[in-house]
Amino acid sequence: MTGTDLQVKLNYEQDEGPGKAPYLYVAPLSEEEKEATGRKDQMRGKPVEIETTVRDGRNHKHSLDKNSFELVEQETALTTEDFYNDQDKVKSVYYPEMEELIKEKTGAAHVLMFHHQVRARNNNATSETGTVSSIQPYAYGIHSDSHPKSARDLFKMVAGGLDKKYHKGRFLYINAWRNITDTPIGNDHLAVLDETSVVKPDDYIVSEFHDKFYSLQQYRLLDVNSNQHKWVYFSAMKKNEVLLFKQFDSDTSLSGRLCFHTAFNDPTAPECPDRQSIEARGFAFFPDHQPNSCPDLSEVQNSMKALKIPSAGDENRVKSKKLFDFNLEGIYDDEIFADIQKNAGGASYGKKMMTDAAKADDSGAAIAKVMRSFMPYILQQTQNAYFQEKIDSCKHDSFKVPKDYGNDFEVPVIVHRPKSLTGKSGAIIFAHGGAIAGKAEDFKARCSALAVNSGVTVFNVDYRLAPETKCPDNIKDMYAALKHVANNADKFNIDAEKIAIMGESGGGYVCCGLEVMLAQSGESDLVKLAILSVAMVDDYSFGDVALMTHEEKEHVESQKAYWKAIAVDLTAQAQDPLLFPGKASNDLLAKFPPTVIFEVEFDIYITETTRLARRLRAAGRLLELVVQPGLGHGHAMGPQFAKFHEAQDIIKTIIAGYLLEQEPVI
Repeated sequence: MTGTDLQVKLNYEQDEGPGKAPYLYVAPLSEEEKEATGRKDQMRGKPVEIETTVRDGRNHKHSLDKNSFELVEQETALTTEDFYNDQDKVKSVYYPEMEELIKEKTGAAHVLMFHHQVRARNNNATSETGTVSSIQPYAYGIHSDSHPKSARDLFKMVAGGLDKKYHKGRFLYINAWRNITDTPIGNDHLAVLDETSVVKPDDYIVSEFHDKFYSLQQYRLLDVNSNQHKWVYFSAMKKNEVLLFKQFDSDTSLSGRLCFHTAFNDPTAPECPDRQSIEARGFAFFPDHQPNSCPDLSEVQNSMKALKIPSAGDENRVKSKKLFDFNLEGIYDDEIFADIQKNAGGASYGKKMMTDAAKADDSGAAIAKVMRSFMPYILQQTQNAYFQEKIDSCKHDSFKVPKDYGNDFEVPVIVHRPKSLTGKSGAIIFAHGGAIAGKAEDFKARCSALAVNSGVTVFNVDYRLAPETKCPDNIKDMYAALKHVANNADKFNIDAEKIAIMGESGGGYVCCGLEVMLAQSGESDLVKLAILSVAMVDDYSFGDVALMTHEEKEHVESQKAYWKAIAVDLTAQAQDPLLFPGKASNDLLAKFPPTVIFEVEFDIYITETTRLARRLRAAGRLLELVVQPGLGHGHAMGPQFAKFHEAQDIIKTIIAGYLLEQEPVI
């Protein structure tokens, strides 16, 4: 196709000297802006019209890397109406079309389109909308859309969220310009300047562009060498043609790196439909290019880290297997409800005992005494054939952890190993419920069941109780037990790569405190899995009761007493994550072992544990939050309940899926 060269007027710039560089604000300056900038006018500059020949590019061959522009062909799936009315389609269909086109034409490893503008004579741009209106006017002044600094700053913004391999090599900021109608363009064409004809740096003058929402530097083109400039347009551009031109190329060895362009009107053109076009902007990445010409992104990466916004690319982010899909309906299980009704009298009496004990100003001694008095009744639930079979199926040993791990106490530990195990097994370092009541021996039956059902060796830690022992010494006991078992894995016939820690209720606090301690010491890699079961983790009970669930309100006073028993000084330790693990910083949470939180729907700790779960999930360390429907704290503790067996299967599935890497069982 042979076209016609045109003789038209283009808007150049003249240099007015120091202190008079051109600028443009899309909206009038406010009084505050005038005071801050010392400027009164909305724009400055000295444009000048120069009679210029614009050659029809169809008569010549041009390339991106030599001339800074190139005309190519590519169909699009979008209609004219789509470009105006369906912005989602522009981004979901047209952007990928352009990305593939640019990859093909440039050889880039990756292309990311990030912005587009539709232009038409009938537009909706105002000083209030700036450049974000859906339809922009034609841009008649000669300009580049970017400047080296602006391009590099934009590269940092765009590339900062990509894989690090795209942070080096070469980048190309590029524009893809297309007619969006089925009628070839007859006037108000786009002219592009052959960069080989630019006199550098003589022809450049830096200008400022201030939109309502951003500011950047651009170049305008001086008129002093206009007679040497080779301007090009492409006559009768059709919808299946795309004019690619460079905004900025970081490869300094190329002759084509930046393209001046402008719309122009040909007054001699016959009457024709108005031009309607789209320009889509993107970055092309060449990570293997040598030498590296990309700006340093360390500052961007540091600022991203400072924002602490979670993303899929975060280091050490664990991946959930999504083993559970329970539906919570806000009602108690029928069997559990009947049992609650049956034992309402005894429960009411027990609650009164705890409430009265909580009133004592004795650092938790009274509440500990009451809780310890309940232990014989709790033990009765394990005195049956189900638990006896589990006990009989285990070999039971015991040992004391020596004072070799920064602890001043020899920690007793009971070992429950299924007789069926041969060779090395996985291991669970277990903190029994209570914190202020209970001994490891009291949980012999439950730990035996845990060991047999899960096929692991359970180390049942007899940590010291509050109030006789205060935080963090109870956590130190668990830490010492973990270190000793890990250091003597061969002796205990366990796999040091498959060690879990687990705690229930008050023991859940001890276990979560151990996670904090490991994160602080940089030793979380000792643990493959942490399981927090109905765990107390923060001081939610000291908050506004109006925000609490019914179950939380019912236990709020006794819960305060538990914390007073555990703490040395509640006020002094209020922000200590070893006392309240749920208050661990985001940095600490990011160093936690991979964690599963196992809750029940009506637990007295449901708010604090689910809040911790959300924070752990954002920190990339939560494997699962499992909430068993239809029961509360301490319910279904015996094998006569279906919910008991459901809970056993949940634990078995967690251990199989995340510790032993076996197929799920639920």
